[in-house]
This record gives sequence, structure tokens and C-alpha cells, in this order.
Amino acid sequence: MKKIAIISVLAAGVSTLAVAQEFTATFNLIQPVDIAETTQLDFGNVKLGSNITCTLAPADGAATGDACLSSNGTAGAFTISGDANRTVAVTLNNGSGSGVTFAPAASQSFDSAVALDDQGKLTFNLGGTLTVTDTASAGAGSVNYTIDVAYQ
Repeated sequence: MKKIAIISVLAAGVSTLAVAQEFTATFNLIQPVDIAETTQLDFGNVKLGSNITCTLAPADGAATGDACLSSNGTAGAFTISGDANRTVAVTLNNGSGSGVTFAPAASQSFDSAVALDDQGKLTFNLGGTLTVTDTASAGAGSVNYTIDVAYQ
């Protein structure tokens, strides 16, 4: 009888040496951030030359500079979409190729993070400066550039 009591006490003590407890992890699902070009930026006809520029105003497409053959081009238009009222960082990256370089400029400042509206949208226009170098050749051309958008 004494052995049974000791075994019962030991078994009871062993059962409290391990425990399983459930916990909860929380999260908030948000819409992925995206950017869409709704109007393609177009400088129009640009003069061939050496280190000459054409600057397109992002607000209205007004073109100025020694390489511009017209006083108007078409500013690009973009829409960023994502989770409502979230802030995003936007980075405009230069492009180059085929004897030209391009430095984009937006219709609003992206020096700090900007907020998406209550519909999860942010629209802006894009212009910038196209520099023609002495290695460019006549004909239709294009230059690729990137816009990075990330939640903050």
C-alpha cells in the first residue's frame, strides 16, 4: 500500500513538469501596392545634337530647352493603388539608353512618404529632362525608367 501511495504522488508531480498553452498571433491583411501608367510620357520631336536637353513640365506637358522642337509634349500620368490611407515611399529612377538620359520629375514632391487617399489611390503626373548626347542617332527612340513604390 505504501508503494502505491508513493507512485501516485510521483505521478502527480511528473504531470506538472510539462504544459501546453495556446497563444494567438495577430495580423492585418492589406492590399498589395501597385502602380499603373494611365498616360505615356511623350516628348514628341526632339532635336539630335550633343548634350542638349528638352524638359517636359509634369503639370501640363510644356516643353522647354534647346533640344525641344515643339512647345508641348505629353506628360505621363500614373495611379498608385493600395490599402486606403496607408503611406508609401515613391522613388523616381533615372533612365538611359541609345544616346539619351532621362531624369523624371513628378507633379508633386516624393521627398518624404505620401498617403494614399481613403479609396487607396494616389495620382500624379510625370515629366522630366531628356538629355541627348553625341552618341544618339536619328529615328524613333525610347528610354526606360523605373518608379519604385513601397509601403512605409
